[in-house]
Amino acid sequence: MFAEGTRYKQVKGVRKPRPEPFTREEIQAIINEYWRDRPEEIRNLALIVFLYRCAARIGATLRMMPSDIDWTHNLVRIYKDKGGKTRHVVLDDRAKMYLRRWANKRAQLGIGDDKPFFCAYRHGSAGNTILESNMLRRFRNKCRLAGITRRATLHLLRHTGASELLEEGFDVATISRVLGHASIMTTYKYLHELRPDLMNVRLTQREW
Repeated sequence: MFAEGTRYKQVKGVRKPRPEPFTREEIQAIINEYWRDRPEEIRNLALIVFLYRCAARIGATLRMMPSDIDWTHNLVRIYKDKGGKTRHVVLDDRAKMYLRRWANKRAQLGIGDDKPFFCAYRHGSAGNTILESNMLRRFRNKCRLAGITRRATLHLLRHTGASELLEEGFDVATISRVLGHASIMTTYKYLHELRPDLMNVRLTQREW
């Protein structure tokens, strides 16, 4: 028996399965499940849209404060991301709309700007930090309702965001900045593992 807290180590020579990003159709199906005009639905939709469109990590996202969002310039500060780095990501207009909707709702609920942006809202716990495990459980339930049967994680939204940037023709240096990688070589390795089809397409189309 393993002692409590023991970490399982990957067996040498056994390759981890390649991440399979959500398709655009799957993403839209998930978004369509958040149709109720309730605080929980509004907050959770804003959260998954941010993870997806900004290719963000869940841990740093749950630490975001209202003051980290620059609504005028469509920028969000990611504070103490992986490795303790602080960086900025850009919101597209539609993603900004979802975040603004939650910002308005949390203001209506009387939640102050000294509380995390994505926070609990119910009486007695309003403003409290929410748990990643709770968000994952709710997200997986929405995926199931959307007809997605394969294993879903919140981090898969980050993979999906990066994959779509590559599909849309953004250069690797730009994608690297969005992902917050310390080295562009890390991004090359990341994208080759994530989307080898797109990373190799130019090689297959070389002219003679």
